[in-house]
Order: sequence, then C-alpha cells, then structure tokens
Amino acid sequence: MDNKRRGDEPPSILSPLSSLKAAQSFATGLGHFRMAGSKSRPGHDLSYDNSLDAFASVTCTDSIEATKSSQYPAFAVQADKRAPYFGRAWLWGSSMCAGDAFTGQDEDAYTGPFDTKTKAPVLYVGDYYDPATSNDAAVSASKRMPNSRLLTSDSFGHTAYGTSSCTTKAVDNYLLKVTLPKKGKVCVGDVQPFTSNDNDDLEASNRRQKAFRSHLDGRFPTHR
Repeated sequence: MDNKRRGDEPPSILSPLSSLKAAQSFATGLGHFRMAGSKSRPGHDLSYDNSLDAFASVTCTDSIEATKSSQYPAFAVQADKRAPYFGRAWLWGSSMCAGDAFTGQDEDAYTGPFDTKTKAPVLYVGDYYDPATSNDAAVSASKRMPNSRLLTSDSFGHTAYGTSSCTTKAVDNYLLKVTLPKKGKVCVGDVQPFTSNDNDDLEASNRRQKAFRSHLDGRFPTHR
C-alpha cells in the first residue's frame, strides 16, 4: 500500500489505522450535536460528539493526498467493483480526505516502502468475512512484506481478535513474546452465523467479551 497517491489513483478503501468505534460512528451518522443533559451552563448546553472528527483525523493523516473531491464519484464505482456492497460506503467515508478538501496533512505520514524486511517479524491477521478490512488484502500485504506471517481467521465481522481463543492467543503471543503462529494457521471463530444452538453461541460470545476485557500480563519486548 503506497500512501502517497497520485491524483488519478483511487484512495484505498480502508485505512489500516481506522478504529472500529470511529468507523461505526461514521457509518451510523453520529457526528452531530447531542444534548448534554439537564444541567447546563450558558453557552455550554450542548456537548459535541467528535467521532467523525477523530475518524477523519486518523484516516486523512495516514496518507499524503493528491486526489480531488470531483474524482470521488468515479472512485466509488471502482470501489464497488472491488468490494461489492461495501466498497462505495467505505470510499465515501474517506472522501473528506481529498487533497483539495483536507488541509491537515501530516509531515510524518509514512508513505513507504511497504516491502522492506523489518528487524522484527510482522504478523498479518486476515478475517475471511470482514466487511471492512478484507482477507484478500491481508494475503496480498503478507506476500509483499518479507519476514512476515499470515494468520487466517474463519470468523465474521470486523477484526478477528477476540473472535476465538485461537486467534486471541496467537496475537497475544506475537505482541508479548514476538512468537509467530505456524505457517498456514487457520483459527475458527467461536460464533458462527445460522447455527441452531443458541446456548453455545451465547457462551461463545461471553468468552469473546471476557477476552476483550481481560488484562494482559507481562512486558512488551524492548528489542523491537
């Protein structure tokens, strides 16, 4: 992924730094004013939900743009061809980053290269059924990056961490111990759609939420 794009290149459908919370807030249109409550002060009776601002700040400073706002309708058509049903929505989600619209360019934005061998190994995690960050992209990126490993998750929804003890443990081991999973490793999500046993789904969901809330022990390696 080259983050320094020419004016004739469609922007990436997704930003790798986009947070799930920000994306959800944008998708549901929560970038608006909300009533703060019964207690108010003159001039301060409204609170501002800055989710949309945060989403734009992270997404737009992740690249140096040369695109123009007028190009986005054509980009949206291309995005839908690459990612049916989701491409257009994500493309328009980054339209505020057009070079003639967003002026907060980050001089520290990393524009590549993305195929350099790093000192520490890189772990990519691809989720088969992620509507935002596709598994195909993870496969492609891992092939370009030397000294990397791909972990595949047979799970649904955005991001794979926490969808199964297998994926969660593999990611934890990488972050805490710089230990990579075996080549070709595929984890299966605890919760699968259209299953008949609701109790099993509920228990699996509870395990996933517990994994998210749990505190990781140990120190991060200092040599990375």
